[in-house]
Amino acid sequence: QAALEAAERSAAAQSAARSLEEEAARAAAAAAAAVPTGDAITAVGDSVMLASAAELQATFPGISIDAAVNRGMHAAAGILAESAAAGTLRPVVIVGLGTNGPITAGELAAIETAIGPDRHLVLVNAFAERDWTPTVNTTLASFSDAEPYVVLANWHDAIAARLDLLGEDRVHPGPTGGQVYADSIRSALQALAADR
Repeated sequence: QAALEAAERSAAAQSAARSLEEEAARAAAAAAAAVPTGDAITAVGDSVMLASAAELQATFPGISIDAAVNRGMHAAAGILAESAAAGTLRPVVIVGLGTNGPITAGELAAIETAIGPDRHLVLVNAFAERDWTPTVNTTLASFSDAEPYVVLANWHDAIAARLDLLGEDRVHPGPTGGQVYADSIRSALQALAADR
């Protein structure tokens, strides 16, 4: 009798575990399906994004990328406001502008205003041996934590253990590092899709 009851409990536990696994798989599939495609994404960035442009295009075909050397966060709101006014700003906006100098919460708020309330914002944090990088990353994380339609792409942690994928300057990725950059954005978009 005891053996039969133990077997029944074991079968029930296995069934419950399978149900949880199936539910998790369905949720993961739904989140993956909800990740925006490139034609729904506008990206504005600096030379790190520029170095990763080919990998971003491969990961998100049709993505609109506006990336330039030495660009700072202060430029983002103007670029995005112009795109919004022209009707070319897409539903998901990625901003990767933390490499070239300090940033402020006010600059991030201006970006949020420029893109409007109906878009999602992905902020890519920075990886560079610069004195401002820790503060930049803290500011980006705090802002993304406080705003419901903003998510952080953690490029810093994704590349920190893989410095061999960066150039000699230890800032700009090569092709494999560029894929790590794109993957960090994809992970952020998956998190955003799961939160919707």
